[in-house]
Amino acid sequence: MSRREFRWPLRLIALVGFALAACKSTPPAPPEPVYRDVTRHVTATVEVAEPVTRLLKLRTSDGSTWLRAGPDVRNFEQIKVGDKVTVSYSIAIAAQVSPKGATPIPQQMALGAYRAAPGQRPAAGTDTTVIETVTIKSVDTKAHTVTFLRQDGTEDTADIRSEEGRAFIAGLHPGDQVDVAFNEAIAVSVTPSR
Repeated sequence: MSRREFRWPLRLIALVGFALAACKSTPPAPPEPVYRDVTRHVTATVEVAEPVTRLLKLRTSDGSTWLRAGPDVRNFEQIKVGDKVTVSYSIAIAAQVSPKGATPIPQQMALGAYRAAPGQRPAAGTDTTVIETVTIKSVDTKAHTVTFLRQDGTEDTADIRSEEGRAFIAGLHPGDQVDVAFNEAIAVSVTPSR
């Protein structure tokens, strides 16, 4: 083998090593933490309030619907035709990539509920908060979904609708651990007709 043939492979090895070193880069920074909250209100007018059967017929801009109030609904007898029933629904989520090596936040849940005291106008509400660290299994940026594993072993897929959320999941990778806080609240109140 001549010297020229011997040098060529060394040059090729040096070139490949240089190319590999150039390709090696620091991993991308995790996405910025995201926080999103949305509240919706729906108001309906009472068309029928039947105290014996506890049936309500409610009219919204989309039409009418019948509901049966359970025994938990206190002070049903105060609901009259023409009263306004308002349902408020809010949902909030905060998420951030957990730093490498950080201890996962254990799964925690807090539940709250209230209802009107005897003699007050009918009202009720619930509040649920869940906090935990989840592990990302997959991200589909075209379908805007993220699949994750919860600490109790259940797998869940979330449909991401907000632009902030879509930007957040675009920076996630399988195996990432994400600290998540989720809150959902529903409140129902009745306002007398004027």
